[in-house]
Amino acid sequence: MNDRPSDRSHDMEKMFSRFAAAYIADRDLRGSVEFPFSVWKAMGEEGLLGLSVPERFGGMGGSLQAVSRAGEALVREGHNLGIAVSWLIHQITAGSIIARVADEGKKELLLPGLARGGATACLAVSEPGTGAHPKHLKTKARRHKEGFVITGEKTYLTNGPIADLFIIIAVTAVEGGKNRCTAFLVPRETPGLSPTPPLDLPFLRPSPHGGIILDDCPVTADAVLGPAGTAYEDMVVPLREYEDILTMGPVLGAMEYQLKLLAGVLAIEAADMDRAKGPLGELRYYIDSLRILAREAARLLDGWRNAGERLSLTLFFRTAARTFQERIAAFRNEFPRSDSAELRDMAEDLNALLAVAGRAAETKGRKLGESVLAGVDRESP
Repeated sequence: MNDRPSDRSHDMEKMFSRFAAAYIADRDLRGSVEFPFSVWKAMGEEGLLGLSVPERFGGMGGSLQAVSRAGEALVREGHNLGIAVSWLIHQITAGSIIARVADEGKKELLLPGLARGGATACLAVSEPGTGAHPKHLKTKARRHKEGFVITGEKTYLTNGPIADLFIIIAVTAVEGGKNRCTAFLVPRETPGLSPTPPLDLPFLRPSPHGGIILDDCPVTADAVLGPAGTAYEDMVVPLREYEDILTMGPVLGAMEYQLKLLAGVLAIEAADMDRAKGPLGELRYYIDSLRILAREAARLLDGWRNAGERLSLTLFFRTAARTFQERIAAFRNEFPRSDSAELRDMAEDLNALLAVAGRAAETKGRKLGESVLAGVDRESP
């Protein structure tokens, strides 16, 4: 059966705009370390948690472009980046991992609950001191009786403290000196699984981050998600690109809010107003141009087309978004009365989000440079 998402992006974006204005905008979510379960519950009741879930499993069947646009609306109208990050990771986990790699039975079992907020899933890859590099993963699953026993530790899990279900990436074999990984569906209440205390991060609140310890955690054979031994290639590698491209939406929403704050609080003399037009216009055309880029990147990702172009769009967006923050900082310095705590908080959250996987982005940029050099005729003068 065809699970290709329908594209009603504009209407869906309006739904998210209305929700954010009604349920998020007037709450000081960034000032709280407590996760707003009431907002999460309302999202589920409105069907917004199931945007990326196919309609036949109770979701909205939205495209990845719809996810990007909805994420932008959440931040633009809700004025909080953290809740959008948690929502986005939920979309990726449900719609781009489980809906893509699970068999029909697991889809029918899991996706309806994820779509309506009855459950929250978390992909558990990163480990203390090693990150998510496959060579260094230490969490292992060994065969035991009719199933497996998992031992290890995972950390920096977005939505980890609120997750009911963990998708745990564990090493199940070593072939040719390389770890082969398998994904396991492990409910929170499974014996041997212990959540660690939530991380008290000073940014992206109220998005919760935490970890888990797995101490001889037993799972049955049907806990395996997707093909055995290829979970890293099938789930973790695509995950980075899903995050890079779909995060563009919330970033754009945050930039729109920053521009609105500048224009709204700028109480300057007529002479200064004229001087501000140029910098404000520059910020405006940065946002408008990056929005076109973000939607095209999501469109390409929907069909897994033009991988090289997707990478270039991702790297350029990251660079331009950082430049935008530099322009915002310069504007605040030139017009001190435009500064505000809200503006500084949003800038801090944006810079933290743009720093995620920065080293990986740098490596990808160098590889692009290598490809350029490889195409040069070294015999030419």
